[in-house]
Amino acid sequence: MKKATTGNNLNLPKEKLEEFCIYYHTLCDPKEAARKIGITDNPELAGLKLLYSKRVQKMLARLTRPAAYESVRSGLERLAFGNILDAVKLIRDEGELDISSLDLFNVSEVKKVKGGGVEIKFFNRLEALEKLLQIEESFGRSATAESFFNALGASAKAETSFKEAGDEP
Repeated sequence: MKKATTGNNLNLPKEKLEEFCIYYHTLCDPKEAARKIGITDNPELAGLKLLYSKRVQKMLARLTRPAAYESVRSGLERLAFGNILDAVKLIRDEGELDISSLDLFNVSEVKKVKGGGVEIKFFNRLEALEKLLQIEESFGRSATAESFFNALGASAKAETSFKEAGDEP
């Protein structure tokens, strides 16, 4: 079983620090970046400590800061292709779950319904894909967007052919 890293023990190997930098550069969220590299105990504090450490600052200086376009694109990609498993955990929760440890980026609304259930609404993945296409076109990257959606269509066709053949992808 993988040992959880804590926010108090930040003596991480270079590979983990580089991983943190890549996640932070992409997500612009130190807490989420810390979670992604396996920090489970107080990832918010650990992420901030890592972000302000000299080693991480040097590594981040080598990466270019994402422009507004890159930040928007990254968020839309997370909405379009993100994982919803943590939201499913929330549905099955019986009061023991630490909600702050969940990645609920794709969740737009959470409601308690009569009878004790939970209703979760997600952001529309298709709308996120459409917005991705719009920003790609508006920034003159229509060739990239076109190849992106061609690859996405080819992937969907491949998955359909697997299912029709009775195989799992």
